[in-house]
Amino acid sequence: MLFGTSIIPLALTVMFGPQILVAMLLITHKKPIRSSLIYILSVEITIIFSTTISYLIISAIGLHLHAHFGNKDILKYIIVVILVLLIVKNFLQRKKITAKPKWMSGITEASLKKIFLIGLVLVSIMPTDLAMALTVGGLLVTNEGTLLNAVPFFAAVLAVASVPLLFYMVIGERGHKYIDKVNKWLNTHGWVINMFVYCLFIFLVLF
Repeated sequence: MLFGTSIIPLALTVMFGPQILVAMLLITHKKPIRSSLIYILSVEITIIFSTTISYLIISAIGLHLHAHFGNKDILKYIIVVILVLLIVKNFLQRKKITAKPKWMSGITEASLKKIFLIGLVLVSIMPTDLAMALTVGGLLVTNEGTLLNAVPFFAAVLAVASVPLLFYMVIGERGHKYIDKVNKWLNTHGWVINMFVYCLFIFLVLF
């Protein structure tokens, strides 16, 4: 298996931050199961699409670099430089505490179409998700893999994204009381986890 035990950290990264908070808020939606399934579908489609685009772009860049420099390893170092810059940015912003966005407060009344769009946008613009797609695409290219090798990763993302819904099915409507606690915890500890994930990405790319 191309990713081995790194699949779980990579999949967790996809849902880390606002992504998981939205998933938890949806358990208080008037249609919790349907809205959660729409959100999970949106996340899964977006992560497959972004990883595919990253893979295709990195493949093209890798071929170009190989033709000009005769060494495809330079691609690894470009990815590592990007990840290091993200580590520095994350460290500098480590004390920043963010309030729950205003748009998030309307999640419980949002239409299914809006929920789908929220999932799409969140996974498309979050730095950790972009870094993850870049890392997975880079791993596939540098290890001469194909998108089929990423199927276990996509399956792991699906499993992680489904956790809040499964949580709701087990404990029912009591789950909403944990949302604020999770948000507070992510605000105070999120930067540490982000840095760990970025370092893991660097290790995966180099070794």
